[in-house]
Amino acid sequence: MQAIQQICEDPEPVSHGYMDLTPEARGIVDMHRSFKHAMATGDYNEAQELEEEMKLMRFNWGNQRKHMEAP
Repeated sequence: MQAIQQICEDPEPVSHGYMDLTPEARGIVDMHRSFKHAMATGDYNEAQELEEEMKLMRFNWGNQRKHMEAP
């Protein structure tokens, strides 16, 4: 969950927007936004469910970065 939070709250300016993300990446951002909304509105049951779902997610950043490296 901390990895998702760091991505969503990264203070560095970016040159792309939400719609430039892959559908999978948008889903991750949407899930984190839903979690923050649930916490802000006091829907702790929903927040807990989303947190558990995020904990079960697995990331494989290494394979994603290979296409960005110079040959």
